[in-house]
Amino acid sequence: MQLDAQKVDAPGACQLAKAFLCAEKDGNPREVLEWSYDNQEELAAAGKSDPRELRKKIKGRFPSLDMCIDAKETDKRLESVLRFAIDNDLRVSTPQLFLGKSYSRVCPEDTDIGLAYAVRHLAPAAAAKD
Repeated sequence: MQLDAQKVDAPGACQLAKAFLCAEKDGNPREVLEWSYDNQEELAAAGKSDPRELRKKIKGRFPSLDMCIDAKETDKRLESVLRFAIDNDLRVSTPQLFLGKSYSRVCPEDTDIGLAYAVRHLAPAAAAKD
């Protein structure tokens, strides 16, 4: 059974996930991840309005990933990752919050009391920069 990318709550998420998977092969997945987060509002708007526009943005920033994003192998790999999450009842929530130099992920349960409160208590140095 194939997963339907059209039913994803976050338009364009599959294209960005594929770019990340392709970047793993090239050795720069963090660059794709950071770019995605730094530009998430613009990328989300492009994904909602026209997936081709989002694709242009990805290709413009990471031209070497373009052919890999369309590869059947990448589709299979993404489906495998999503199947693993489904089969193992893993919660996949976006956005996720990563703190510190080690990029430790903050559990959604720690931010359900409010992001500002969580940042003040979990990362006081980050909160002080505001």
